[in-house]
Amino acid sequence: MHIEPLQPDDEQQQEAGKVFGLRYHQLIVVLLSLIAATQLYSWMNPIQVGGHDIRLYLFLFIALIGPTYCFFYRKEAMDIKSIWPHK
Repeated sequence: MHIEPLQPDDEQQQEAGKVFGLRYHQLIVVLLSLIAATQLYSWMNPIQVGGHDIRLYLFLFIALIGPTYCFFYRKEAMDIKSIWPHK
């Protein structure tokens, strides 16, 4: 009687989990950057520089941190085993 192991072979790589086409760490970064940007925009008083309110530009910069992170790390998956080793 032959019992097959529950763990897949090293040759078979498991695909990283995805939600909305993003890996979990990418989705979290996008959501956190959007939440942080909207909260800062709503809490800040207008900042006048040369007659223009620069809150919008600050909001856009912070909001685009998440998508930029996804662009640079689109091929790499976070290795959870290196963070929480299984004993």
